[in-house]
Amino acid sequence: MSQWILDLHNGRPGPLHPPETARRAYAPKTVANLHGLLFSILQSAVDADPAPRDSNPCAHTRLPKGNDTEDDEVFLEPEEYAVLSAPQPRRGMTPCASHL
Repeated sequence: MSQWILDLHNGRPGPLHPPETARRAYAPKTVANLHGLLFSILQSAVDADPAPRDSNPCAHTRLPKGNDTEDDEVFLEPEEYAVLSAPQPRRGMTPCASHL
């Protein structure tokens, strides 16, 4: 599991890919999302009755650290909000001369 995480993070193709395969490096958030999906799938196998797996190999995987600014919230400035919240002409209609 750890090798798969490192391969995704560093952009290395997996062992079953042809040697000429190019893979871009995934951002830590993308790696975490993929890991979360696989974790959920494997956990379903552990929780099933009867369980085809005894444990989840994703349970103790260390994930790459993300950029602290990656998930910062971004808010509109008052001027940006005013532009977006202003009434817009209907599609296909042209504004009348008094609004220009």
